[in-house]
Amino acid sequence: MSDDWPGVPAARSEPAVASPGATGVPAARLPVVIVDGDRAEVERIARVLRDAGHPVIAATGGRAALRLVFASSVGPGLLISAIEMPDMSGIELAARLTAARPGVRVILMSADPRVAERARTHVAQVQVVLLKP
Repeated sequence: MSDDWPGVPAARSEPAVASPGATGVPAARLPVVIVDGDRAEVERIARVLRDAGHPVIAATGGRAALRLVFASSVGPGLLISAIEMPDMSGIELAARLTAARPGVRVILMSADPRVAERARTHVAQVQVVLLKP
C-alpha cells in the first residue's frame, strides 16, 4: 500500500525551480509539502491550504513525501510535518529535504510538548514547532 495521498493533487504545472525563489517564482506559488501519519490530519491541512490557493504535495510518511517532492519539477517552499511518524521522523525528513532543496522552510508539529521541545533544538532545519491540539 502506498503512503501517497491520492486525493490531493501533487501540484499545478509550474516552471521548474531548484529551490524557493531560484527563478523568481514567488514562494506563495511553490507547493506546500504536508506529511503526517494520520490521513485525516493530512486531508484537513491540505484542504485549508488548497482553499487558500496554495499548491499541495501531501503524504502519510516521510519516504513517500520525498518520492513525491523529487518526482516534481517544482521545488517546495514549505514543509509542514508531524515529528513522530513510523517510517521517518519529521526531523529526519526536514534534514533530508533541506539538504536536497535548500531554502525550504520547515514547520514541525507534535501533540507531545516534550517532543516539540526537543525538535526546537534543530534550528538549522526547523523554523517553527507547533503543538497539535
